[in-house]
Amino acid sequence: MPAIRSSILTTSSSHSRARIIGSAAFNIEGNSSVRGGTAPYPLAENVWVHSSNHASVDLFDNLYFHDFVCTRKRVARHRLHGLEVRSPTRELLNRGIQREMEQEDVPNAMVEICIGYASAIGVEAMAEIAEVYEHVSRVVFVMILMV
Repeated sequence: MPAIRSSILTTSSSHSRARIIGSAAFNIEGNSSVRGGTAPYPLAENVWVHSSNHASVDLFDNLYFHDFVCTRKRVARHRLHGLEVRSPTRELLNRGIQREMEQEDVPNAMVEICIGYASAIGVEAMAEIAEVYEHVSRVVFVMILMV
């Protein structure tokens, strides 16, 4: 079964401030300016708002790597919720994009970041495949109607 987008897409915006993109873990390096620029580093609250749904178009390219991966994992969690994929694939991706990994599973922070990065890429790839599948299906349907 190819990856397809589910018709159930939700945005969760009623989370408490304590859960905002891990505010305690956001910008732990204490960066004062954005990556590659001089603008002030974004606040956790602003990044949380921009990453709060499956359709986020923000690239988050101004964030440093740790914050970038945590933010992309958040978008991926929303995006995966709206995709229909096989159970084994969903479980593999869910494990990598979960908010925090189980302590027994994480030998160090860099491994957790790498797993999150790979899983976020996986979700994005599945979302792209779903989009292409929908486009091709529409084109084929239109071609059938024209015959």
